[in-house]
Amino acid sequence: MICEFTRKLADDDLTRIRRLEDELEVNLIAFSCRELDPAREEKLLRIMQELGPQLQVPVAVVGEQQLVSLRALEEALGVALIAVAAT
Repeated sequence: MICEFTRKLADDDLTRIRRLEDELEVNLIAFSCRELDPAREEKLLRIMQELGPQLQVPVAVVGEQQLVSLRALEEALGVALIAVAAT
């Protein structure tokens, strides 16, 4: 499986993410994930290991109720949302 930054979000979806960011006081990063052919995935993993870590931000600590809100929006939008500390 490969995950990458979500590139195409409808204006309404982006508004929903921003609203949740304000509510939770965190920044959210949206990722879209998909399955890859195992051979392509192995090749991509090797390339990624050579490049090293690409995203280094502190992950936000969220409570149970916040996690429920995050998961509900993920399900509604079909993306993975990662909460990172607001700076």
